Amino acid sequence: MTASITRVQVFGYRRFRDFTFEPEQGASNVVGGNEAGKSTLLEAMTLALSGRVGGVRATEYLNPYWFNSTIVHDFFEKPPSERRLGWSVHLGTS
Repeated sequence: MTASITRVQVFGYRRFRDFTFEPEQGASNVVGGNEAGKSTLLEAMTLALSGRVGGVRATEYLNPYWFNSTIVHDFFEKPPSERRLGWSVHLGTS
């Protein structure tokens, strides 16, 4: 069996406010125009799977530019029970 990514969800990371990506089975690349978010998507996936960005552990290098500024503002306006930032990668087998 081979593990594959079935869904990626990104909330409030860089340009993505609330984004879900579901690649077709067997897909191995991401195509899009300039500034479409391809690199940001791959960075979020790497961060979710490895805890690293650019080879550096996220716990050692938190950067305010990682988070969507509108989402951060909205985050602090909401009660704690309604706050949400993050990402997830869902794996499946084929």
